[in-house]
Amino acid sequence: QGFLVKANAASPVLTVKEAAKTSTAGTLYKTNETPALIRLKISGEKHSDQAVVRFHKDATDNFDNSWDARKLASYAPEATFIATLSADTQKLSINSIPDLNEDVSLPLFAKSNLAGEYTISLLGIEGIDEPMCVSLEDTVTSTITDLNNGSYTFTYALEGDSLPARFK
Repeated sequence: QGFLVKANAASPVLTVKEAAKTSTAGTLYKTNETPALIRLKISGEKHSDQAVVRFHKDATDNFDNSWDARKLASYAPEATFIATLSADTQKLSINSIPDLNEDVSLPLFAKSNLAGEYTISLLGIEGIDEPMCVSLEDTVTSTITDLNNGSYTFTYALEGDSLPARFK
């Protein structure tokens, strides 16, 4: 198992004592439970990226340390980037929201440093027994696409295009 640590203060220190290390099998915290989630993908100009919206009874619309994962940008400047935005405007690769009891609209942040043709698609819906409609709204073209029935392709020009705030 691995983990990431995000510093939340100046000059932080992380100490792992020798006794915490092991070479034998320890407790595995992963379960076989399939979480209820939606996977989205953006692809284009030889790059792709994914974002996940997960439904959990203990999650909130804001960033939750226990349930969400912040989006980490690629070191490659030409990489394509997609994330959902929490209510407190955090870019998330995994955005856990409360269980779905009504229609939900989430801002979708997409970015690229390359002009070209890009496609946003639904990779899948997991752990949800009821039929679910996932649609994408392009606020620039006023187009709404049912991602259950196909992907959405658009052209992105660097100058004057507002890609990050374009979708929901």
